[in-house]
Amino acid sequence: MTLFRRRQSGQAMPVIGLFGITLFLFMGLGIDSGMLYLQRRHLQNITDSACLAAATDMVMGKTKADADKTAQIYVKDNLNENGKHAFNLSFPLSDSFLPITTSGSSLTHGVHITDAGDIRVAVTAPASTYFLRVGGIDTYNVMARTRCSAVAGGGLSPIAVNRFPGYDEAGKRRLGVADTSVTLPQYYSGGKNPKTLQVRDVLQQDQGASNRGVLNEGKPLTTGCGTKKRNWYGWGTVDYPKSLSTTACPEASPSAPGPELEIVGKFAKSNVGDTSFSGAVVLDARQISTGPVYYNTLVGSGTNLNAWKATVFEYILKPYPGPDVEVGEQLGYVSGINAGPLISAFDARFDVGDPVTTLVYDGTVHRVGDFKLSIACKASTSSDRNPNCNTDGAYAFRDAPPVAPATGADPLFSTNCNDFNGSYYLAVPGNPATTISAKTNPWQEALYPAKYMVTLEKSSSTQTVTLSARVSGANPGSGDDFGGMRVRWNGGSWQTPNTAFSITLPANTVVNVQLDVIQTATTTRTCTKSNGTTVSHTVPDHVYGAHKLQVIGQGSAAQLQHSVYATVAMLNNSQTFNAGDYFFSVAEDPSGTASTDSEIDVPLQFIVANSNLTAPEVELDCSTLVCSSASATISSGPLSAQIVAVDNYPVLRIKVPAGTTPGQYAVDVQWNSPITHSTRYHVTVADPVSPSVKQWVVVLCYARFKITEISTNGVKAKAISGCIDPEKDPAKLLSTSRILSWDSP
Repeated sequence: MTLFRRRQSGQAMPVIGLFGITLFLFMGLGIDSGMLYLQRRHLQNITDSACLAAATDMVMGKTKADADKTAQIYVKDNLNENGKHAFNLSFPLSDSFLPITTSGSSLTHGVHITDAGDIRVAVTAPASTYFLRVGGIDTYNVMARTRCSAVAGGGLSPIAVNRFPGYDEAGKRRLGVADTSVTLPQYYSGGKNPKTLQVRDVLQQDQGASNRGVLNEGKPLTTGCGTKKRNWYGWGTVDYPKSLSTTACPEASPSAPGPELEIVGKFAKSNVGDTSFSGAVVLDARQISTGPVYYNTLVGSGTNLNAWKATVFEYILKPYPGPDVEVGEQLGYVSGINAGPLISAFDARFDVGDPVTTLVYDGTVHRVGDFKLSIACKASTSSDRNPNCNTDGAYAFRDAPPVAPATGADPLFSTNCNDFNGSYYLAVPGNPATTISAKTNPWQEALYPAKYMVTLEKSSSTQTVTLSARVSGANPGSGDDFGGMRVRWNGGSWQTPNTAFSITLPANTVVNVQLDVIQTATTTRTCTKSNGTTVSHTVPDHVYGAHKLQVIGQGSAAQLQHSVYATVAMLNNSQTFNAGDYFFSVAEDPSGTASTDSEIDVPLQFIVANSNLTAPEVELDCSTLVCSSASATISSGPLSAQIVAVDNYPVLRIKVPAGTTPGQYAVDVQWNSPITHSTRYHVTVADPVSPSVKQWVVVLCYARFKITEISTNGVKAKAISGCIDPEKDPAKLLSTSRILSWDSP
């Protein structure tokens, strides 16, 4: 029996061989199926992009032939060398796309566009196999097809346009500053008199040089279109702005466009919040204050800055696939999306004369936990004197005292030399520590610090705000060259400028902090009594000059930082200061955000100081300023800064090199001629690795603009529509791109 079994022929090896071949075929089928899936996904991306690009052309008023050509270019460019190297597709591929085969839902090759705007793109391409060749299958046809509608969409760019930009009093320079939470008119930092902000509505018709879409340029408020002295009005479904009182002027149209403005670039800036905003928003990040909602699975709260940038540039170069942006939604904004790449993307996608659909916001960039900072001089009362505080701004000054005569009575003293008139000085009782013999109270009561009220508000959560005040002197911020200036907060001790003062700002609460300013310099004056005898007294000195008082507020989070300006001045004589003196400041909130390897431009402002209190004040430019005498220094780090002329006005240009450590940097700007003054700008360098989305704008509506200029400085355009609500008038908008079901009617 054993011998017989040993003589049986074995069958194991054939079975194993057959099983191995079967396993090999199944493995090959799996691998080839995966490769074919990837190749089909590649083709699907191509047809999606081509279809949406054609839809965009149709929306922009181009012909069917133009749209067809655009789609073909998208397909051919991606099916040539890119497709060859990525997926080893067969070549040539012209037969995969052209000629058109059939139409409608039966389309398998090419582009088909109907008169009604229905667009279909289909590609069938032979893809090479690997393991299936063993079974005689060398290639396999892969098909992708996309249908979209030019009537429903195509063309929304990830750009938010500030509807109410603010300009200087002459309407020459865009400054922003306009705040829709404050009634009009509004003012911006000037000299002795506040300068009136020219607020425009970019969606109303441009009436020419006499009225560039002006909503308000000063008092008194009036009604009726074209008066240029109107208050805010409501236009759209969002509850904005406050104090609504008037109706709008005729809205812009293709035949009567709005005023030209920059919609992308360094001067496409916001009015309130991060003034380095250059126009771009993140369409995939919404409802930031209530907990961000992300619509793109590739990005999220921890996404690095380059990934956020990529989505912005992608949606400029090809249409946004949705979901639609709704009126009233919060759209995310990431600091540090630089103007240069944005302009380049626009230049690659659009030509001058092309229309573009954007979103519109009210000019405010919101930030989680942010607060608002403002300052005004405190008006005098019978018990709290602050002479010469103007009622429209933050200017406090003291008149020049009478000159002490060579002989005879000094007009600052009483006849018996017991009383001294201190109303010409910034001083307080006991500072300087001086007494007038036999009678101290009257002259002490005549000393009045310059008094200001600093207001903090609009914080969504309780936080500690650190305040400091600096003076625009030669020794930056110290005030030593301006009569030994000292400050105090809420009646505390006197401190040198730049000394920190912390205060708690509860959520949704307004907190007022009083800031007092004095000069500590003293001098000696001799008084002649009625009997002819003389007595010398140490009294406050009147050190004259024109200065800006800069108040800086730093919130609990490092990036929550704002600055505001007031004016403190001591007249020399005849309502003048030093010869050639001026008030120097940044023309907007002197704080902004930048990313690494970028630059930002900050407008500077110089107002002639030596004009009387009623005459129009003159703003200086580089024709009259010695712009070459300016210097800019950085507190630390690799940043660099210089003064450049833009439209002949001085601008601080800050460059942030690649590799800069994220954090806060102070830039001190000093002007050395004819009088030395300084100011400080704060820049936050964003974290490029994880710049979580904590800023947003609120969408007022959609609008259509016609591009008028694309340059290295920015993209300019004019509105050709009013404020459009896509829910109420989608046919008028034609803006949000959609991919439709292939077989749906």
